Amino acid sequence: MIASDAEILNDNARIWIYQADRVLNDQEIDCISKKLEKWQQEWNTHGKPLNLIAELRVGDAIVVEVPEGWYTYRFRTLEYVEPSGVGVLEPVPQADGVAASDSIITLTSCNPAFSTAERIIAYGAFESWTPRASGPPTSITEPLED
Repeated sequence: MIASDAEILNDNARIWIYQADRVLNDQEIDCISKKLEKWQQEWNTHGKPLNLIAELRVGDAIVVEVPEGWYTYRFRTLEYVEPSGVGVLEPVPQADGVAASDSIITLTSCNPAFSTAERIIAYGAFESWTPRASGPPTSITEPLED
């Protein structure tokens, strides 16, 4: 994330993706915190789009499609935080000032569903990049384990 990105976050976004290649400064964290606070006060997802986040199991694929291809992450863990818990957005979540050695995806959703009482946070570690020309990654079609 670069400083100007914090100023152009779409207030109507249903899912925001924060990508940081460095520790965010206090001004950027404050900007994100204010947008999240405004968003949680004005918009409730009514249980979606990440309403099944608690059902993720270690190793599940988290695939993010962009125009150029697909990023695949593997789910690692969940945690629950207060709505003001912005430490989850650090390059190493909840580790202020620690440089990231891996690329981590952070997914957030309301918990319990239909509530703004707290957030459920899911983390995944980057596994691979698949260019669109190569076709969808196998993680999209791999069978789910029971």
